[in-house]
Amino acid sequence: SYVQFDIGPLGRKRQAFPEKLHAILSNHPEYQHIICWQSHGRGWRVVNKDLLESVVCKEHFKHTNFASFNRQVNGWGFKRFFGQGPDHLSYYHELFLRGRPELASVMRRLVHPGKRLPNKATEPNLYEISLHYPLPEVNTVVAGASAAVVARREERTFQPVNEQPPPPPVAASASLPAEPLPPNEHNSLSIRALAPPI
Repeated sequence: SYVQFDIGPLGRKRQAFPEKLHAILSNHPEYQHIICWQSHGRGWRVVNKDLLESVVCKEHFKHTNFASFNRQVNGWGFKRFFGQGPDHLSYYHELFLRGRPELASVMRRLVHPGKRLPNKATEPNLYEISLHYPLPEVNTVVAGASAAVVARREERTFQPVNEQPPPPPVAASASLPAEPLPPNEHNSLSIRALAPPI
């Protein structure tokens, strides 16, 4: 079960934890050495816990210790990667995506999140998902480089090589039939025309 957003004294919705965290990750490049997006934009990681407490939490949250920050993370349904790989110990949520802050506002806080046991076998491959469903390109900091640069680099890395244009058709000789080959034959007219006579 879930609870609704916290409403302020003037009837306006206060910025919930996921929205505030999304803004910190996306709009504060000065925090990249403390907390940052993963390169695929579907997860994030804490780089320096001490600075998170003394700088980020002190400036943006009511609490100033990592345990309270982590309780918020768990309470809003974020999951953590425990498998080996580039996402090890990073966090993710299906509605928490770089360049899509409106989705963070849809997230709901869990009433009784409980303790979730890690299951490495069910952890998603966010890099593979990003190849099929890329996120919008945005200019924000991600692990020391702009997300736009990372997105362009990944696009160049995984973009399929364009095939060469087909060669111009070879004129058929008089010995070849005038009608086209049946569609189920794999050898083309040009190959048959170039083949040596038997």
